[in-house]
This record gives sequence, structure tokens and C-alpha cells, in this order.
Amino acid sequence: MIRGGGMNKYVIMFACVFSGVFVMFGYDTAQLKNFLETKSCLGCDLKGADLRGRDLFHADLRGAFLQGANLQGSSLQGADLRKVNFDHANLEFIVLVDANLQEAILQKANLHQADLRSSSLRFANLLRTNLQGAFLEGTDLFGTRLQSAVLEEAACDVATRLPQGYSCENGFIV
Repeated sequence: MIRGGGMNKYVIMFACVFSGVFVMFGYDTAQLKNFLETKSCLGCDLKGADLRGRDLFHADLRGAFLQGANLQGSSLQGADLRKVNFDHANLEFIVLVDANLQEAILQKANLHQADLRSSSLRFANLLRTNLQGAFLEGTDLFGTRLQSAVLEEAACDVATRLPQGYSCENGFIV
């Protein structure tokens, strides 16, 4: 007999994996506390963390895992977010001006009305990402994967560097 319901945990995990259900585990509370104190957390696990409305100016989160995190209305201006995984994260109304998001994973993230002006998203994964109403003036999107992304009213200018197949017309990405 297995004590503490150990067998049930494995049965549930098995059922989730084979039914196609995506299971997201919680973040490491010690890493979250350290990050909020230092604004640095390289490669840390902050999956599902609630960071709404935080001032995280110049934070260093290189390689961190923020899948499903809620950063709605936060400011990560000038942050180093290279190779961060923001899969399914809520980044609505976030300020990412001058941020480095090179090779970041933003697949299925919500970047509705996000301010990404003058940021670098070179080679980032933005598949099926909501960029509706985002501010992308001066943003470097070279090599970025934008297939099936929502780009309605996503603002751009002559300084916006877009991936092949996209253009800036009348101030919007097409």
C-alpha cells in the first residue's frame, strides 16, 4: 500500500499527459521573493507567478520560466529577457520599452496593447500571440515567428524591423 496518495498523483499525471491537458506547476516562492528584492533571477522558475502592476525596471530574467505568469500592467522597461519563456503569459498593457527579448518564447501570450517600442525581439517565438493594439515603433522583429499572431492595430513605423512577409503600412503591421 502506498501512503500519502502517491499512486493517485501518478495516475492523474498519466491521464493529463495522455489526454493532451497542459499542466502548469507553481513557481518557487523563494526564487520569487529573491527576484522581487534584487530584480535578478537568471533561469529561475516563476511559472504562474502573479506580478501584476509591478515596477521591474531593468530586471534581469535571462532564461527564466514564466509560463502562465500574470504581468498585466507591469513595467519591465530596459529589462534583459533573453530566452525567457512567457508561453501563455498575460502581458496585457505591459511596458517593455528598450527590453531585450531576443529568442524569447511568447507563444500564445497576451500582449494586447503592450508597449514594446525600441525593444529587440530578434528570433523570438510569437506564434499565436495576441499583439492587438501593441506599440511596436522602432522594435526589431528580425527573424521573429509571427504566424497566426493577432496583429490588428499593432503600430509600427519606418524604424520597425519586421520579419520577411510583413510590412508597415500607414503606421500598422500588415
